[in-house]
Amino acid sequence: MASAKQGLYVVVWEWENKQRRWRPYPPEVTQLLERAHSKNLRSAFLGDSDPALNNYSVNLSTMQQECKVTKEIVNVRRHFYPQSSPAGQGAVWQWSGDNIGDWHMYDMCVQCVIEESWGSQLSVKK
Repeated sequence: MASAKQGLYVVVWEWENKQRRWRPYPPEVTQLLERAHSKNLRSAFLGDSDPALNNYSVNLSTMQQECKVTKEIVNVRRHFYPQSSPAGQGAVWQWSGDNIGDWHMYDMCVQCVIEESWGSQLSVKK
């Protein structure tokens, strides 16, 4: 967790997809990247925290993710969100994919809108 301008914020690591949308890494991957960042490491292997990402590494100097199989490179960022955001609350909003057990995380900005809407519905029901 980080503090900025008297407010509390949480760090979320994200990668940029082909549509130029920032997609959050799962919380375990964010923790791995944040630890590597705090130790001033040059790179981190994502498979160390998520076996499904075994072919991916992040170069922390260039802030780029590389797939060792396809050699595809995408941008990565370390972004701060308010503690009131889903990431700060330990929540994750996902949608179900086409296959059973296939879940996809919404972009953080979309998660924030969903969380705010869901929270306002709860306060209306009280």
